[in-house]
Amino acid sequence: MEPSQSPFSITVQGTTLSGLSRRVVEANLLSKERVRDTFEAAQKSHRSFLQEALDQGDVDRTALLRCASEESGMPLMDLRAFDLGCRPQEIVDGRFLETHGVLPLFQRGSKVFLAVPDPSDVSGLDAFTFQTGFGVEAILVDPRLLTRVIRDIVSGIGSELADLNEDPSLEDLATKTATPSSTETAEVDTPVVRFVNKILMDAIRQKASDIHIEPYEGKLRIRYRLDGVLHEIANP
Repeated sequence: MEPSQSPFSITVQGTTLSGLSRRVVEANLLSKERVRDTFEAAQKSHRSFLQEALDQGDVDRTALLRCASEESGMPLMDLRAFDLGCRPQEIVDGRFLETHGVLPLFQRGSKVFLAVPDPSDVSGLDAFTFQTGFGVEAILVDPRLLTRVIRDIVSGIGSELADLNEDPSLEDLATKTATPSSTETAEVDTPVVRFVNKILMDAIRQKASDIHIEPYEGKLRIRYRLDGVLHEIANP
């Protein structure tokens, strides 16, 4: 007599699938056989099932992350819809973000809401709590987007706007244009024109899909959309 199968697990050719792997089968994201192969590959490479499954190019990433969110009870957020300019920036440095792969999104009192790439990996949460003393609430995000955002933060994206007069791209732009009249030269050299040229050149260089220029009373915020995520570039 064959042993009864738990309603919370699925057995495929001797491999018992449960948790996220079972949920992925039930959601018809992957076949039982592919889930089994992914599960076994994850075990061999000492990675989580989610990490292994996300690396398969033909998987619906959003649906897979939604399954992981439902299975873990961790809320899921689309980083592309989050205003990164509002994140707390002084809690941990870029090296910490790069080392642990987590990102503080916002803070409420003594609790920080932290973007994480995988519900099964709590090492970044533990490291953040140990270093800062804050309580944490984990929010699941797409690991690929999170890696890109952290890389941009660590590399200081947008710092090129700090000094417009020394930017080589503007000098290159000027040498490639036809020699204007004295009146046109005065117009081209005005700070506003140079500033706009700088914004456009940086956006092209960084392959931004959108430029957001947001005027406020007493200040101006400039943001680029890179891979669907808005990044604050300057706040002159």
